[in-house]
Amino acid sequence: MRPGSYYRAQIFKSFNIMARGGNVLDVGSYDGYWLSTQVAKQKYALDIDIVKKYSGIHYVQHTALDIPFKDGTFDQVFAFDVLEHIEIGKEEQFFNELIRVCKKNGEIILSIPSKAIKLFPGFLTNYISRKWGHSKCNGYSENELIMFLSERENIRYEIIPNNAPYFRTFYIFVRILWYFIPIITKKMISIISYYDYRKHEGSTGFYIVKINKLSD
Repeated sequence: MRPGSYYRAQIFKSFNIMARGGNVLDVGSYDGYWLSTQVAKQKYALDIDIVKKYSGIHYVQHTALDIPFKDGTFDQVFAFDVLEHIEIGKEEQFFNELIRVCKKNGEIILSIPSKAIKLFPGFLTNYISRKWGHSKCNGYSENELIMFLSERENIRYEIIPNNAPYFRTFYIFVRILWYFIPIITKKMISIISYYDYRKHEGSTGFYIVKINKLSD
């Protein structure tokens, strides 16, 4: 598990983001850590690079651009920090696949870094983004996300900021400390996520996109 994955799991509790459906899919799940903390009955973790670490999870090694499930299979579909890894020009296809495998009246939730993300110190932002694997771009603006979603007639969507001011400020410190005293670092991340939620408005961190599928 990575410190960013632990932070995400903690702050999602504040945003009331949970996998509670009968059938759920986490796209870009890697080792399935977040799914392992959830109560959904059937949990599927999909990624190009899969680490089969937790019991009770069905691991699927596959691309997100051609999800190997039938239309309307899942009550909930999640994709955390995945869009920025998708090949340029394939973003629409990515959204199409997430929506396709979601049931009518189901929900799709994504987390996406902002195009204007700023880490501390600022001059390391681009370097750290590349270390995260964001070689295509650091993230997306709210207007770009609206462009991907606004013309779709079968969904309703909401874009929520998670500006993450404290996580972005202390990220390097937390990342270093994680390797030496992970138990204490987890407690620190829990505190950071609490205060981040209280100051989640802003455009220099991340976005949470909630999509409800209205029809097939």
